[in-house]
Amino acid sequence: MKQQPQHGQPELAPEVERLVELCRTELGALEVYLFGSRARGDHREDSDYDLLAVLPDTAPLEAEHPMTLFRLRRQSRAHADLFAVRRQDFLGARSVVNTLSYCVACEGVRIYTAMRATEQD
Repeated sequence: MKQQPQHGQPELAPEVERLVELCRTELGALEVYLFGSRARGDHREDSDYDLLAVLPDTAPLEAEHPMTLFRLRRQSRAHADLFAVRRQDFLGARSVVNTLSYCVACEGVRIYTAMRATEQD
């Protein structure tokens, strides 16, 4: 079993780095989190990447649409699951057990942020 590096950011496949870049440019993501086995460091070599893109509250509706997210995954060729949520929804659900936001808040690793430290909660 491959383990996560002890210091710094987890290692990302080039395709996943491309997907994060697409989240930034195509969705206007404020933050992107890695969660699941790759964030915990207990993944197998063939494990996929689980990503959550936190979007501005003013993002267009299609930014969260499953087909939009599928298109970005396909374009990047990343072996990943991609989810998107608006920032207020993410912040509001971080303490609600059994939500994706809670899972990300507990075990997620932020791999991209466009926000200054004073804007982060």
